[in-house]
Amino acid sequence: MTINEEIKKLKLQIASLQSKVNDLSRNTEDKKIQPYSKIKPRDLSQVKPIDPTVGKGLGNLPWNDSELKVPPVNQQPSTPNKGYNKHAHSRYAGGALDINSLELVEYETDEAGNLLDKNGNILNKHTQQFWMTEGKIKTIEISDGEGNSEFVDKIGNLDIEFDSSTRKWVAGSKYIDVEETFLVRRDSETGEFMLDENEEEMKSPLYNEDPLKSSVVWDSTDKIFRFYACYAPEPEEEE
Repeated sequence: MTINEEIKKLKLQIASLQSKVNDLSRNTEDKKIQPYSKIKPRDLSQVKPIDPTVGKGLGNLPWNDSELKVPPVNQQPSTPNKGYNKHAHSRYAGGALDINSLELVEYETDEAGNLLDKNGNILNKHTQQFWMTEGKIKTIEISDGEGNSEFVDKIGNLDIEFDSSTRKWVAGSKYIDVEETFLVRRDSETGEFMLDENEEEMKSPLYNEDPLKSSVVWDSTDKIFRFYACYAPEPEEEE
């Protein structure tokens, strides 16, 4: 092989290597380093809560030790002993909860305090993602004071207000609406309204436009609400 042939061969090799260098440069320079994990990759598509309307779904996120193994069909895990995946709800962790969408609910329970579903079966309160049926929401009877009543589900948003001075949400407002405030007496065991001798609920609004049905009256002179003073007659002396 002559010197000219060697030079020609080297030029072709140099051109080939330069092409590879250019290709690598275009695909590596100014590229961000992709994050990677040293642990076994997880299929995030499997981390999905269970939807009771479609069965077990594609997977589950274990919140406690009883959920580490998926239970048999139509069965709930046992009562857990250890919790996992603990989290908070702040602006930085979990996200602040929106008061317009956050709701609280009370479910029916048995004598032992177990949650019940719509069919009266016990629900495991620690493993809600494995519920096959929805919980039975408690209801409460409300009356309009004119003999009409209806039952409503005990689920709804929180009735709270923001205190700008403390920058905190407060459950008890500094303002009490006398027309929306009721004086009641409840049974200490059941929590239901007690009934008087006429079988009427012991429940009355704090204020009523009818002075005979109101517990307070507005004092326009001193600009203050005042409670009515009630005086009991002195007992008659026995002869």
